[in-house]
Amino acid sequence: MYLAIDSSLKGYSAALSKDNELLFSLSDNSSKSQYLITDLKQAFEEHSLKLTDIEYLIVNIGPGSFTGIRTALTLVKALEANLELKVITVNNFQILRYLNPNATKLAFRASLKNTNEYFVSLNERYDDLDSNFFATEIASDISLFELPDAKDFAGMILDYAFSKKDQLQALVAKEIMPYYLREPSLRLAKDLLRKQSLSENGSK
Repeated sequence: MYLAIDSSLKGYSAALSKDNELLFSLSDNSSKSQYLITDLKQAFEEHSLKLTDIEYLIVNIGPGSFTGIRTALTLVKALEANLELKVITVNNFQILRYLNPNATKLAFRASLKNTNEYFVSLNERYDDLDSNFFATEIASDISLFELPDAKDFAGMILDYAFSKKDQLQALVAKEIMPYYLREPSLRLAKDLLRKQSLSENGSK
């Protein structure tokens, strides 16, 4: 069985599949990500399923809410420590590029409350703060996308994982780390964009 979970932004979602059949999905659009664990436990009980039947656990590590990401990783690490399962980490930039395969420079909103906060990626080096950063403004050549709603997110993570089914074993995480981007990277972002602009102008 494949279990996908996400609580990186507002709300949370989870989806479980077996042999490409969706067994259940659950979600909550509220900001109370701490209920993910209890709701997931209830879903397994209602469907007479066992946690020991999970083979792959796919978790979204961010970037996003500090509390939300920590909630998901607490659950993942507890399951990993007690069950023989394989953990695969994905991040929001990977999901956005899966949904928008032609995008190169992209951003999504970091907060639904503040429309001028963004997570930005300039290339596919997802774990590199030199190319991924938090910003309060984005350049005109960066595409702004919306991530899936919480009710659809875990299912989308499953779709992404199944698209790489032949590579899953190689994608198993050796170390599970949260993917945070925060205010200190603002200075880095501005310096990076300035250097990029100078480089592009110099090459013309």
